[in-house]
Amino acid sequence: MGIKMSKAMFDGKEITLEEYKESMKNKLTCIYCGVPITHVSGHQKSVGDREVWVRSYFRLISKQSPHKDGCEYITSNAIKQIFAKVADDDLMTKQDNKYIARLHVITESIEKKDKKKEIKENPKGIAEKKSTKKYIRNGEKPAYLQTMKRIVELKERVDDDKELRDLVVLQFFNDYKKVYDEIKWKDFYVDYDVKQYEHIYELIKKKKVYHPICFSGEVKEVKKVKDKDLYVVKYYSIRRGEGEYISLSIMTKSKDVYEYAKELIGKKVVAYGCGHYTGNIISTEREGKNIKYYNFSTFINVKEQLFVLE
Repeated sequence: MGIKMSKAMFDGKEITLEEYKESMKNKLTCIYCGVPITHVSGHQKSVGDREVWVRSYFRLISKQSPHKDGCEYITSNAIKQIFAKVADDDLMTKQDNKYIARLHVITESIEKKDKKKEIKENPKGIAEKKSTKKYIRNGEKPAYLQTMKRIVELKERVDDDKELRDLVVLQFFNDYKKVYDEIKWKDFYVDYDVKQYEHIYELIKKKKVYHPICFSGEVKEVKKVKDKDLYVVKYYSIRRGEGEYISLSIMTKSKDVYEYAKELIGKKVVAYGCGHYTGNIISTEREGKNIKYYNFSTFINVKEQLFVLE
């Protein structure tokens, strides 16, 4: 059904979602190609025991009346535009009508810097234990993160993401096997949803995740860990069953991230995390009931790894 639209044409004029009135029904067209479109009202959606607001949008009336060739609201055209803005072929290439997004490129140069530092500090080549976690440093490839943000925003805007999943292939270099692994979309993008949170929690718990992950959610609180140079950005937990919650924390050592994240409380945010782990299951008592929290975390290092979704 194409991409969710924020603008429409009515009576020869462009209108926004805020300007829509019921009297405009059946009189709306696409601002780019002129096909008939309709308005979908905003509504509440239950996620666990929370009510989440889903914004209104314009969409095609039916699959039988698709956008015309060349329209910017066709998913493949939107991806083509993202690809056109990529300055480096290492990050995104086109092969056999598919776009290959290489997630490891963002962290690849960091490994090279660490290796040079290791040689400088250890010229005799004495073996030392090296961390396998990959983090993004301040100023590290901001254009690449902008590309990922555009892909994430498109993921949020498509009515049905099957076309996006078919057109954009995610790859990450497997250091152990020395091959490019294809990363499934369900293992890369985690919407604020019980099943998706549970799925990724179990993958991380089994240590089957080594690539970056995008975690979607609404920021609940931002705080500094006592006596540590560590900050936590917490999303609202999701109830997975009676007395059980699954809870994500975004960890950072950056004060810039901390200050920025404090402005995002109550907003829908996607965190592009690198380095994930599960914590202890915390049991507590609330209103006479035993409550369990299944905690897991991801790590970010720059504020550009937080994608705000309006």
